[in-house]
Amino acid sequence: ILNVIRPDVLSQWPEYDIQNAIAWAGKLELAEDRAAALRQLFENWVARDMESFSAWLQAQKPGLGKDIGLELLADALINLTPSAALDAALSIQEPQRQKACLQKHFQDWKAHQSEAAAAWIQKHPEAAKSLKQ
Repeated sequence: ILNVIRPDVLSQWPEYDIQNAIAWAGKLELAEDRAAALRQLFENWVARDMESFSAWLQAQKPGLGKDIGLELLADALINLTPSAALDAALSIQEPQRQKACLQKHFQDWKAHQSEAAAAWIQKHPEAAKSLKQ
């Protein structure tokens, strides 16, 4: 179904009516369509207004939408506040998605700021465990 919807509609809809855009995406029948629609909606929202996206995300119940949102928030934060990016990644509930996000961002951070990354990982043994699996 996403092939039928013009990408510019999904990119502009959240600017005017984010709650209905998210509700629409959540009702898509195929899980891959739901995930793709939420990803596109969230990418645009986090790029436009990371603060309101983050606040909205914190109030959401665990699930696919929240995990996708946390992953995108981590992507947006990694160059600004790496520790916050890793905190977001660590909050992802789905184990494979969490591990992939942690690995991606931790390795990048470690390459640029090894001491800070090492200090963060010492404070988060659950992340260290996930990274070793």
